[in-house]
Amino acid sequence: MRKILLVMPTHRTGDRTFPYGIATIYSQIKEKKYDVDLCDCVVEGKSFPELMRPSEIRKYDIIGIGGLVSCYKRVKDEIVPHIREHAPDAMILIGGYLGISIPEMLLRRDLCDVCFLGDAEESLFEFLKVHDRKEEWRTVAGLAFLDEDKSFVNTGIRRLEGLEESYVPYHKHMDIDKYNAHLKDRDKSYPLVVEVGCVYNCNFCFNSSRNKPRNRSPEHVIDEIKAAKGKFEFRKVGLMSENLLSRPKWVTRFCELIHLNGLRFEWEACGHARTLNDDIIKLVKRHGCTEIGIGFENFSQKLLDNMNKRVKVDDNVRALRLLRRNRMKFSGTMIFGYLGEDRETVEDNVRVCREYAYSGPYYWIQAYPLTVLYAQCLEKGIIRNEEEYIERLGDITDFAINLTGVSDGELAEMRNYLNDSIRINRGDWAMYSRLYRNYGFGYLLQFMIRALRNSPSMRY
Repeated sequence: MRKILLVMPTHRTGDRTFPYGIATIYSQIKEKKYDVDLCDCVVEGKSFPELMRPSEIRKYDIIGIGGLVSCYKRVKDEIVPHIREHAPDAMILIGGYLGISIPEMLLRRDLCDVCFLGDAEESLFEFLKVHDRKEEWRTVAGLAFLDEDKSFVNTGIRRLEGLEESYVPYHKHMDIDKYNAHLKDRDKSYPLVVEVGCVYNCNFCFNSSRNKPRNRSPEHVIDEIKAAKGKFEFRKVGLMSENLLSRPKWVTRFCELIHLNGLRFEWEACGHARTLNDDIIKLVKRHGCTEIGIGFENFSQKLLDNMNKRVKVDDNVRALRLLRRNRMKFSGTMIFGYLGEDRETVEDNVRVCREYAYSGPYYWIQAYPLTVLYAQCLEKGIIRNEEEYIERLGDITDFAINLTGVSDGELAEMRNYLNDSIRINRGDWAMYSRLYRNYGFGYLLQFMIRALRNSPSMRY
C-alpha cells in the first residue's frame, strides 16, 4: 500500500488554529485504513524541512499539501523544493483553498502533479484508485492537472451534497490534546465542523464564492461532542460555521439537545447583523454560548454596498446595541481600504464608532482569487502580475494591495487616523456619557472597570 503524508503549512506567525480542512481529509483516510501521517507545521511551530528530515520524507509515495492561498510563497520556496530534492519520486497533491484558487499556476510552476478543486472527500479516494494510470484521471471529477502535451485539464469543481455521510469525527483519529497543549485548562477546546459554505455572497469573501452551505444536524453534532467528552478534557467546543446564528431552527434544536443531555460546555458562534435578534442571543447565552462573532466590516453604507454585504449601517448598529444590552461578549471584523475608500468613508466610520464606543481595529483588505473583488482587480488593472501579488498575500494585518485612488502612504495615514480616532481612553468622559445614554449605568460601570484595567478594546 502507498504511504501518504499530509502537510499543513504555516501561513501566519504565531498561529495555532486547528486545521479543519486537512484534519477532515486525514481522518477520512485513516478511517479507510490507508497508511497516512500528518505533518502540521502550525501546531508544531516549525518549518517543514525542520519537521521532515530527508530520511523521513523519502518514506512517502504521495504527499498532499493543504492550506490557504496565502501559503503559496512558503509552498513554492520551502516545502516543494524540499520534497523534490529528497523525495523526487513522490507524487505531490495540493488541495484546500490553495489548490482550488490557483491550480494552473501551481501546475505550471511544477509545484504539484494534481490539484483538487473543491471538496476532496470523494475525489481523493477515486483518484487514489487510479493515481498510477494518468489516462484515467479525466474520469475523476474535481481534479486539475497537465496532460501529456502540457495542456491544462480541469474536470470541474467537486461539491459535497451533505456532510454527515462522509464526516469522520476528529476524536477518532486526531490527537486533540496536542492542539490544546499550549492552553490553560479553562481554554481547552474540542473542534468540530457544523457547516461549510455561506448563504451570503460578499464580494471579498472566498467562503461565500459559489459555495452553498452544507451542514450537519444538531443531533449529529451533539453525538460527536458526547463521544469526544469521553476521550478528552475540554471546557469549550469550537463550532466551525460561517453564520450559525442565522439558522434559528438549527440553533434552537441544538440548545434543546444541550439541555436534554445535561451537557455543560462553552461555545462561540457567528451571526449576521441583519438577522441577529434578542431572542436568539438570550437563548444561546443561556446554553453556554460565551461569544458571538459578527462581520460588521464597515460603518460606511457606500463601502457596505460595494462589498455586497446586503446589510445597512443601521443593522450593524442595532446588532451592536443588542449584544451589549444582553452583556454578550462579541468580536467584530472590520475592513479598511476597500474599493471606494476615501476621507469621507473614514469619517463615516469615525462618527459611528465614537457614537457607539466601538474600537475596531480595522484590518487591511485582501483580494483573494475566485472572489468578485479579485476579478474586479484584474479588470481594473490593479493586479498586473498575479503571482507577484499572491506571494504578497498574508495576514489581514499586512498591507497587500491598494484599491483606492490615493497613494500607499496616504492610505496608511488614513488607516492610522481611523484606528487612533476610535481608540477608547480611560479619561474619555464624553464616551462614558454616550455609553450611559445608550446602555444604562450597569453597562457603564462594567465598561469603566475594564478601562481602568487598561483594556481599551471594548468587546462587551
